[in-house]
Amino acid sequence: MIDTRPYPKRDATLCEHDGELQLYAYIGNWNKDFYTYAKGYKDAADFLVQGLINETRTYNFQINELVFPVIFLYTQYLELRLKDIIVLSNRLNHKTPLLPDSLQQGHAIDKIWSHAKPLIMAVSPKISRDGLEDVENGIKQLIAVDPTGMAFRYPKDRKGNFYLPKEPAVINLVHLRETMQKMDVLDGYSEYLEVLWQEDGG
Repeated sequence: MIDTRPYPKRDATLCEHDGELQLYAYIGNWNKDFYTYAKGYKDAADFLVQGLINETRTYNFQINELVFPVIFLYTQYLELRLKDIIVLSNRLNHKTPLLPDSLQQGHAIDKIWSHAKPLIMAVSPKISRDGLEDVENGIKQLIAVDPTGMAFRYPKDRKGNFYLPKEPAVINLVHLRETMQKMDVLDGYSEYLEVLWQEDGG
């Protein structure tokens, strides 16, 4: 298919107004937080997977490329949502630092989950264990292919070693998206903690 879009003007800028208001993204004080960042990453991954489902293809080369941003976006969503829960919980309980120093570096989702899970259970002891089990199961599946949270960010580490194993692997992106949909329960925990904070006078 021929791309009929005009070539960008030489002096065009990111913030240029050209009349296509439906494609303007607005960034302000209302959307610069963990919650919105996390949701944006997850929505982007969902859009990518849905696009691959809807598109008719003869070959799967594109899937083999898009698997990297898809998994990165989903793991980034999880990292930010879990850190959001930790920060909200510590703020509610007047604990500092809001995000422990041990979580300031690295992207290992299982390590962040080990901090967030007891905080969720403490603030809401009657929550459904099924929801937590779904989250834990999804995290275990992601950790199985990317223990450090780096393999879908960069191909190699600083020493030049590949993050992913030499053996080929197959990842079902539809199953991945369905697994991530079960993580929506984390959004509810985040919203609940925010409500408690507001009721506490925050």
